[in-house]
Amino acid sequence: MKKITLFILVFSTTAALAFLSCARELTGKEDIIALYRDNIDVFADASSGGNFSAVERLRGVESVYISDDGAVEIMCGGNKIGPGTHYYGIFYDADLDAADLTDADAYEESGDGYVFRERDGDNVRYIEPLGDGYFYFEEHY
Repeated sequence: MKKITLFILVFSTTAALAFLSCARELTGKEDIIALYRDNIDVFADASSGGNFSAVERLRGVESVYISDDGAVEIMCGGNKIGPGTHYYGIFYDADLDAADLTDADAYEESGDGYVFRERDGDNVRYIEPLGDGYFYFEEHY
């Protein structure tokens, strides 16, 4: 009986922690765009000063990656398991002009944004301009 009680306790604690960690993730497009719009001043300060620590502290932001060329990926959530991997978030690139995407034949217009589909695979990336160098993104692998 003690083993069953211990198993139930461990299982319920693990399930509760998993639920709480997932509850903080944002995977809905509208929620992520609202995160940007509701905190537009925080995002503007970050890109103008190059310091994204205030963005990283926003509820719904899991992590921030800054590349050597200055592009920034702000992860908000996703499913990171095997071939059904999905990522959602916001990225910043001051040098990226949305009009250049279709000129390069890499992306095609789709809704309010642009989609890239891997030719001989199933990888898909959708991006949507938010303004001032920021873009909503989702990636599916």
